[in-house]
Parts: sequence; structure tokens; C-alpha cells
Amino acid sequence: VDLSYLSLSNINIGYLLKNDSLNRNHIESVKIYGIINNGFLLYSARQGYDPRLSLVGSSSGEYGANRTIALGVSVKLN
Repeated sequence: VDLSYLSLSNINIGYLLKNDSLNRNHIESVKIYGIINNGFLLYSARQGYDPRLSLVGSSSGEYGANRTIALGVSVKLN
């Protein structure tokens, strides 16, 4: 059984806003960000279980890794 695969585990992206209009409202900066854990798993035509969990292809009652998505805003005040 071919166990080769490609996995993208963590994706972090953010954007920092800083300008004069924010300073007038007593806000130093605003950061908008997003995080994705276990983004995707691409592997060969192998059928069945997640290759990260079972190296021999047998059933052990385990579930694949869950995908987690988080979005947030951080505000820094003056």
C-alpha cells in the first residue's frame, strides 16, 4: 500500500491596520487574523484511513484529524 501524502497542517494569516483616523478615536492599531489547523490532506489514490493515523491500513477505531478554523480581531488602544 502506497502511504505517500501531502498535508497542509497550519495556515496563519493576518493584517495590521494603523492610520491617523484610528488614532483620533484613541485606537493605536487593529489586527484582523485567521488561523486554520489541519487545512487539507492530499494523498495518492489510496482508499481508506488517514495515513497519519494507521501505517498498516488496519482499523483501529481512530478518527481523522479535525479541521479547526478561527477568526479574530485584536484592538490596541492608546
